[in-house]
Formats: sequence, structure tokens, C-alpha cells
Amino acid sequence: MTKEAIANDRKRQMQDRRVQDRRVQEIKQDDQQETDVRLKKEQAILNAISQQIFDKKGINILAIDVRGISTITDYQIIAEGGVARHLKALSFAIQGLMKELDVSLYRIEGEDTDWIIMDYYDVIIHLMTPDMRFKYALEQLWNKGAIVDVDIVVPKGA
Repeated sequence: MTKEAIANDRKRQMQDRRVQDRRVQEIKQDDQQETDVRLKKEQAILNAISQQIFDKKGINILAIDVRGISTITDYQIIAEGGVARHLKALSFAIQGLMKELDVSLYRIEGEDTDWIIMDYYDVIIHLMTPDMRFKYALEQLWNKGAIVDVDIVVPKGA
């Protein structure tokens, strides 16, 4: 090969590398945009669930990000209701909300008890009476998870 052919080959290789680098950057940007959209949607769902619980007089609402420590779900929401009948009302309200949001319920357990568990794949919701919450201390199970700030609109005068 001549020096000119070697120089042209190097130029082509550098151009190919630049094109590949641009493609990689575009893919990374697309992935980041998809991740941002997914996180905004997840946050909106957590906010909506928490608001629904609050609106139906549920208390002590806690959302925990367990993505790094659990393989069964991404988020856990723990909240309290006064008695089993209140928990059931909270559960029905959440089911209606999630249908509106087109989020599928995988399974529900304990519908007439002091602890209702609702599994929506990415979010598991625990509705408990204060005694059950104290007894099982679920917060301690996921104490390495990050607490998620949820936006709850509190009406004036409440």
C-alpha cells in the first residue's frame, strides 16, 4: 500500500468511528428520553394512588422505591385506614382509579381483613390498620429503599 492509500484508509476509519460514536450518542439519548418518560409516568401513578388514598381519608401514606432491593416490584406504597371496612373502601377507590389509568391489577389479597395487598406489577399497595402496620413494620423490610416524594393536594381548610 502506498502512503496515500494508507492515509485514505485512516480517514475512512476515523469517519466510520465518528459515525458510530454519533449513533451510540443518539441511542443513549433515546434511552435516556424513554427512561425519563417512564419515570414521569411512574411518578404520576404514585401521586394518583397517594392522592386517592388521601381523598378517601387514608393516613400515613408512604411510597418506597425498591427497584434496587426487590425483584418483585419497583415501588411499595403503605397506607393506613381505620378499620377493615375503611380499607375495603380505599381498595375499591384505588381499583377504580387504576382502571381509569389503564393499569392492570395482577392480584389482590385480604379484601375483608385488616391488611389488603394490591399487586399492580410495578407497584404493590399495602392498606393496613394501624395495629397491623405497627405489628409488621413493613417500612423496616425495605429500609434500604428510597422514600419517594409524592404530591398530594390538600384542600384549603383541611
